[in-house]
Amino acid sequence: MKMPIYLRAHTVLFRDRLRPNGNSNKPEKYPEYALILDCETHLDAGQALILCVYQICRRNGEGLYVCVEEGLVFADEATANEQAIIREYSQTHKPHVAEGYPNRLRVLSRSEFVEHVFYKLAYEADALVCGFNLPFDLSRLAVDARKARKNKAWSLILSQYKDSKTGRLHENRFRARIIIEPKDSKAAFIRFAGRNGTKRSEGPRKLGRFLDLRQIAWALLNESHKLDTACDRFGVPGKLDHSPSGQVTPEEIEYCRQDVRASVALLNAELAHFQLHPIDLLPERAISAASIGKAYLDAMGLIPPAEKFRFPPFVLGIAMQAYFGGRAECRIRNTSVPV
Repeated sequence: MKMPIYLRAHTVLFRDRLRPNGNSNKPEKYPEYALILDCETHLDAGQALILCVYQICRRNGEGLYVCVEEGLVFADEATANEQAIIREYSQTHKPHVAEGYPNRLRVLSRSEFVEHVFYKLAYEADALVCGFNLPFDLSRLAVDARKARKNKAWSLILSQYKDSKTGRLHENRFRARIIIEPKDSKAAFIRFAGRNGTKRSEGPRKLGRFLDLRQIAWALLNESHKLDTACDRFGVPGKLDHSPSGQVTPEEIEYCRQDVRASVALLNAELAHFQLHPIDLLPERAISAASIGKAYLDAMGLIPPAEKFRFPPFVLGIAMQAYFGGRAECRIRNTSVPV
């Protein structure tokens, strides 16, 4: 009597043979430098920039990012009085830098910061750009925005120049835009757009390294946090007890500086937690807990069935008929209604 034979096989897969260029161009997992920033704004609906504090940090032998430069940034439209308050503060306060580095607070306008710090580090040096709820801070540094080609994505313009003939401001096309594409309420994809030049053939194409500290906390803990609760969760000092005023004052500067110090401490704590996972995943690619789970499957050498096998479309269609996705939606909240 003929009977069917069923086999179950376990195989060893050579990923490099299947994907010869899979990791050849992958950047260093933890860059040598990181740029951490935080912005304070007016309290009206526009929330225009009034102040930004930044720290340039360098990774030491223990794997921690330590500050080597701290600076204060005022808005290009800042009044003479606002600039005077920031400059006076910089002369009477010391930066929180590691020993052996310049012991002064650097003061720059928004345009100077974008040109001499942001693009030098983020674009040319491939530094890790960090902030808590980073898309908001990047948008405060932008001078203009456009809708990007993808749905829901935004293209931020950070650099402009003045036309010597007309006096009008134009986009500086030698400085790449930043594309922010929201994934959901907790994560977004952030990258540089295009090439660093006026023509498509000019300059290298770089995506940049943008790490939202809120996003990686969500990926590591599967919990949504604010800066103070995230710091508490990871056991590092958090925010000052201060209500933002929307004005340039010494108290506002100190409040913003502490937010940056808290962000640096949170960055080190989150990366220490992230390093416990033996996976080949860049920290800024940790969009959610699922990203870490997929990286584990990759580390185990498991090839997705769609890449390992070649099924005809009608077979995939039959398989998809067994899939059901449910959805629940609430359009009226906090209100009793008849059902």
